Amino acid sequence: VLERPGTDDIWLCRACEKREKKQLKPQCCVCPVEGGALKPTTLPGYWCHVACMQWMPEVTVVDVDRMEPIDRINHIHKQRWQHKCSICKKEMGAIIQCHACFTAFHPLCA
Repeated sequence: VLERPGTDDIWLCRACEKREKKQLKPQCCVCPVEGGALKPTTLPGYWCHVACMQWMPEVTVVDVDRMEPIDRINHIHKQRWQHKCSICKKEMGAIIQCHACFTAFHPLCA
């Protein structure tokens, strides 16, 4: 948000602002957590949590002021997609791992 909305202004997050009628709610393409601060990616039709972008070392953002679009999703290492999250137990999405014990988890699950 670059400017504070007025008291009578209606504010929408980017996912709701860009969503068309009868379209499903956007889902993060990196993790299974629903809702949250989603931003568009450079891949048409794909969304990503800001937190997922910040924790995935391969991923970046094009415009740092607006924190969008999120870029380099396709550069996430294949191994990140092949592990089960130790918290939600789901085998979908990309995970990060502890450097000491190698426990795997989604950024928003942790």
